[in-house]
Amino acid sequence: MFFRCGGLLPHLSTRATHRTYNYSMVAPPRIHHAVDDNTGEEEEEWQLLGDVPFRKWACYPAPLPCWDSLALEDHIVVGAANGGPLAVLRNEKRQVMMTGAERLAGFLRIYSSAGVLLGQAPWELGRKVVSMGWTEAEALVIISETGHVYWYTLLGQKMEQGGGSSGSGSSSGSSRGGGQGARGGEGITRLFAEGSPRRVIQAQVWLNGYVALADDYTLHIYDGSRANPEGRLYRLPASGLSGQRSPTSLALLQPPLGGEEEGGNGGASSNSSGDVLQILLGTSDNSLLVVDGARGTSEVYNLQSTLPGPVVKMSVSPDSRFVGCFAEGLLTVYATSNYSKVLDPFDAGTSQVPAAMGWCGKDALILYWKAMGLLVVGPYGDFLHFPYAGEPLVLIPEVDCCRLWTGGREGKCEVLQRVPAATESIHRIGSTEPAAMLYDAMEAFEKGDPKADENIRSILASSSSSKTSAVAGEGSSSSSSSFPSSSSSFASGSGGGEKSQLHGAIQACLRAALAAWDAQRQKKYLHAASYGKSFYDDEEQQQSGREGRGEEGEPNEFVDVCRKLRVLNHLRRSDVGIPLTAGQLGNGGREGGWGALIDRLLLRRQYFLALKVCDYMSCTREKEKVLVQWACAYLQSRHAIVCTDKELRDEIRRKVNSAFLTPSSPRSSHPPYLSYAAIARTADQVGRRGLATMLLTFEPSPSSQVDLLLEMGEFNLALHQSLLSNDLDLAYRALLYVEAHKPSQETFLRLLSLHPMSLQLLKVYYRSRMTREERTPWFNVSLARGDLMEAGTILAFQAYAQER
Repeated sequence: MFFRCGGLLPHLSTRATHRTYNYSMVAPPRIHHAVDDNTGEEEEEWQLLGDVPFRKWACYPAPLPCWDSLALEDHIVVGAANGGPLAVLRNEKRQVMMTGAERLAGFLRIYSSAGVLLGQAPWELGRKVVSMGWTEAEALVIISETGHVYWYTLLGQKMEQGGGSSGSGSSSGSSRGGGQGARGGEGITRLFAEGSPRRVIQAQVWLNGYVALADDYTLHIYDGSRANPEGRLYRLPASGLSGQRSPTSLALLQPPLGGEEEGGNGGASSNSSGDVLQILLGTSDNSLLVVDGARGTSEVYNLQSTLPGPVVKMSVSPDSRFVGCFAEGLLTVYATSNYSKVLDPFDAGTSQVPAAMGWCGKDALILYWKAMGLLVVGPYGDFLHFPYAGEPLVLIPEVDCCRLWTGGREGKCEVLQRVPAATESIHRIGSTEPAAMLYDAMEAFEKGDPKADENIRSILASSSSSKTSAVAGEGSSSSSSSFPSSSSSFASGSGGGEKSQLHGAIQACLRAALAAWDAQRQKKYLHAASYGKSFYDDEEQQQSGREGRGEEGEPNEFVDVCRKLRVLNHLRRSDVGIPLTAGQLGNGGREGGWGALIDRLLLRRQYFLALKVCDYMSCTREKEKVLVQWACAYLQSRHAIVCTDKELRDEIRRKVNSAFLTPSSPRSSHPPYLSYAAIARTADQVGRRGLATMLLTFEPSPSSQVDLLLEMGEFNLALHQSLLSNDLDLAYRALLYVEAHKPSQETFLRLLSLHPMSLQLLKVYYRSRMTREERTPWFNVSLARGDLMEAGTILAFQAYAQER
């Protein structure tokens, strides 16, 4: 069992003072004794891990539509993070009866979390899959034993390595240790040479690529992160491995995402090597081998004194600060800063290797055995047991929770999460936090109870003494640990410093609304926040202004929360199938997470929804991307086949103009900076050269316009547009490109005759580059044009330049 250790995960150690529970390996009891009126509905769904409340709910109830044709126990299933899709592939280690076409070929199927089929692809049986997983860009990577790496989109289409259909993430990057992967066809990369006897024995997919360990103890690493935008596949030797120290498990310490750190150690990085991928290898001699993914250096940590046997299963926390190791029936957690033991081993009661192991946010470890069910382990020996015994189950760890995908007739998608601090402060039994008092006042006001006024007056009265109490509590409120709470971003409503108690209560209600899943509960929290805002008097607004929020900060934040909830609720619908939480949305980074969300909707071809989200959240740049990708997809659709070029051009222009139509500017709605170059290139690729030239007339960038015209071979139009741009560099680039790619001298001269200004530019250019060793191309042009005077002038210049 875990024993309490100072400095360990305080976000797991929040202790409620009202009650202590001891649990056995049975279904945990529910909290059912609600003391206050505002606690019953919420707390009935809470379950305690020690003194820390957790909650579990079904985001997509049974039965999921995929269970009519899918037996989960006979397949390999991996899920993408942030509410992403699930890939399902037949497990060839299990003997199952197959009918029809599946006797010769299987299928790779991809489902949303709601069980809706997104896409599928044929899969040749006989490929022994070592590992498969999802990247941050929702690209599916499958690594086979023979060293073949397969890439698929979430719609089941093959893609080039690294996520770009055009091959931008190819394996042409630099290589270490003797070579790089070779292309084995569309969407396939070979880690070994053709006919090589080498085999992959361990592999894992990470956010920006994959790591594969070969049987010669060589690591094949693909890195497609922002530091390597073109993708880089290289090799590193695992020098610490040998026949006497063979690998037993593999895990990855991934570089932290931008903005994920919440403070703690002054914002220190998650692992000891900073923003560098680290490969953890458990060995047969009870050691832990750590390989630096950039320098290739290895360091061995001897764990014989703390582990009873080799590590057979490892799982790294989302912030890469801790790693859980399972060995001989014992679960031990180590800090990745120095790989010292921070938790005494927890006895799971079985030496059988768990079928799945992962983290529930940063708050607990989850282990699953088909024969035992689901075990949630806390930091002090506390645990919860959920009776999933005999049921197939898939764990999908998230940054703030864990998704559970269960099979069978009662199969559904569930979410297990630690109760956020804001929600706990409102509904905890006997809570006197300002947020709980505000929520209680709102309910009393709706019932016509005078108690509402008493609660509001109590909050306002406590604001006057908040300065003194906050200053007195600053020294005692800090934890002995240097690690931050995973829920520290949720205001508890107690206030701090000079912040108003009422303002803190409003903030807590808003954050509780963001953390709620049910729309009715969201409305209750928003009603409480709105009710509290009506008492936010002038004195408190002035106090907020001194803290830098300004008078409009509170109303704007309330509106932002409402907008965000509306989008999240729509994403969670079964027809969209993205069960995203507010924390996962903010984890996206770009545009406050909206940029990454728009990219995910575009991958699903949800163009209309993506456009509405851009409009609703005022994401102008992302809106342009949505329109361009929609137009490209529209040109490749079946509907475009029966339309003329003019009809397609008018339809695209109409959609673009209507997308930017606003009541304030009904006429000048079209943005002058929307690029049509990508749309025109797609039109040219589908054989619509005339449509491409029509669309390029709307391109605002002359450089992009001329470059694409040159690629298409429209030399006459390219020269014309380059001269109209009044850009000498662009004009010379077009002239020299046409000269280098001219089909014949006669064609080139004909083009020059159509553009007299180009002749003058060429004359100036070639006269400045005239040498005595050779006649310039301008001399040949002069002779071909019959301009003997110009040709003679060139010869005279060359003659005078010759040495005597």
